[in-house]
Amino acid sequence: MTHLEHQRLGAQGPTLLFFNGFRMPMSSWQPVADQVAEKAQCVLFNRPGIGRSPKAEIHQTGEVVVDMAHELATDLTLKSPLVLVAHSVGGIFANLYARSFPDQVAGIVFVDATHPEEVMAQKQIKPPGLLHGINQWLKAIEKMIYPLKYSEDECMGQTIEQIHGADDFPDIPITVISGTQKMPFVPQKNHDIHLDHQQKLRALSSQSHWIECSGSGHFPQITEPEKVAQGIVQTLDEIC
Repeated sequence: MTHLEHQRLGAQGPTLLFFNGFRMPMSSWQPVADQVAEKAQCVLFNRPGIGRSPKAEIHQTGEVVVDMAHELATDLTLKSPLVLVAHSVGGIFANLYARSFPDQVAGIVFVDATHPEEVMAQKQIKPPGLLHGINQWLKAIEKMIYPLKYSEDECMGQTIEQIHGADDFPDIPITVISGTQKMPFVPQKNHDIHLDHQQKLRALSSQSHWIECSGSGHFPQITEPEKVAQGIVQTLDEIC
């Protein structure tokens, strides 16, 4: 899978494999990777349809995404066990990766990541009429610009089922980094649900830590990269 666009920084120590958020490019991790490359090898990559990676040709379920990431790690002969660093929906894929290859994952850093149960919890909250109309309009525009035939978003229900059918999450060190500022236009109920599920991410392992990014919304790796780097180094120190 080395046809996926990727970048390697650093050459020493353990290997960090970064999972981007939905339709986020690997460059979104650059401020963080630049700070931790002296302590670890950082591997950034773009999933299908992003940057110079080819468009998806099959449905992008969690198992498909995880298999692609694992094949990339194998093709690049990355030193295992890996430490996964995952933002937003990338946390869903990192979650499934750890369940699928527990012997090859030493720890995970969740960066304002999505808990599997949050997906359905958010859908149960109906937005106000005007906001719902705006969302539908934006989705219609998005479908014209980005065909969703094989989209990760459209496959998310199946991905959650795959997580439920997978093995238990391994008891490995995890760090949950949460942006606690409410994003504009996000209803308070949805924001509260997200923060609640940040704590549920912590409950995945008995070896968990939490870092609050009070100056960030959903993108701490961009707005407070030093705190994200701190969480990564803390996790590396724990497993080394």
